[in-house]
Amino acid sequence: SDGTVWVAWQASGTHVARSDDGGRSFVQTPIVSPFGDDVGDVDVRVGGPTPCAVPTSSCVPGTHRVYVTSLEQLPLLLQTHLAWSDDRGAHWTINDVAAVNPSFIDRPWLAVYPSKVNANQDSVYISYHDFSASQIWVASSHDGGATFVQTNVFANDPNAEVQSFCNTVPSDVEVDPQTGEVYVQWITADPVANTTQGPDGRWTALDG
Repeated sequence: SDGTVWVAWQASGTHVARSDDGGRSFVQTPIVSPFGDDVGDVDVRVGGPTPCAVPTSSCVPGTHRVYVTSLEQLPLLLQTHLAWSDDRGAHWTINDVAAVNPSFIDRPWLAVYPSKVNANQDSVYISYHDFSASQIWVASSHDGGATFVQTNVFANDPNAEVQSFCNTVPSDVEVDPQTGEVYVQWITADPVANTTQGPDGRWTALDG
C-alpha cells in the first residue's frame, strides 16, 4: 500500500531486498543467523502493522512486518525457519523451529493473513511436503510466527492420500483476504505410474 516491494531469492543461502520506489531500485537487507547460511527454498510475504507505537531498536511504527521462510542447515537439517522484521529489514527475528518434521521438509511455501491492528496477531501458514510418504503438511501460527502447530492435510481426506500416493510437489498456499480461508495446492503423480514405475512417474494431476 505504500509502494514498498520485497523480493527474496536463494544463492548459497537466503537473500532479501527491499524497494522503496515501486521496484525501480533495491537495497539488500541481509538476514544474519548465528547458524550461518541456510539451504534455500525461500518465500517472502508481508504481514500486519508493526506492534510498536514508538520507534525502538528493532521496530518502526507505521510500517508492516515482513516474513521470510527457508530450509535450514542448522540447528536442524532440512527443517524450516521463519525470519521476520519489524524495521524494514534492518533487524530480523528468527524462529528456528517454525516447521519441523521427522521425515524432513521440502518446498516450504508461505502465506500470511495479516492482522489489521498488530503483526503479533498475524496468521502465518507454511505448506510443505515430507521426504518419506511425501504427504502435504501445513504449519499454522496465529501469533505472528512465534509458535506453530503442524497439520497433515491428508488426515481429513483419505481420497487425497490415495491420489497423492508416493509423490507430491507443493505448488502454493494462499489465504483468502476477506474470509481467512486457507487454500493449499500441490502436484501429484499418477497413481498408476507410481505403482508401475515408482515415485519418479510422470506428474499429471492437480489437487487442492
